[in-house]
Amino acid sequence: MNSQFHAIFFKKGKVLSKTTRSKKMTLLSKVTHAFLSESIDKVYLKVTYAKDSINEGYYSTLKEFKQAYEAFTEKSLISYIREG
Repeated sequence: MNSQFHAIFFKKGKVLSKTTRSKKMTLLSKVTHAFLSESIDKVYLKVTYAKDSINEGYYSTLKEFKQAYEAFTEKSLISYIREG
């Protein structure tokens, strides 16, 4: 299974949209644009590696999101999870 990247975008506590991507950079670009244009004030990120292997969290700044995104998508972490 390839990793899946899920995001839910929030503004003033309400869900604006949800997205799922299979390409890492596509989701990063979408979230970056949303934060920079101030169309969101929070994002929920969930990275699914395998059926029972996920990382997730809520982030209120682009900096927090990028730090988590980089940690969740680190090649060594993904390899470790896939190899069991």
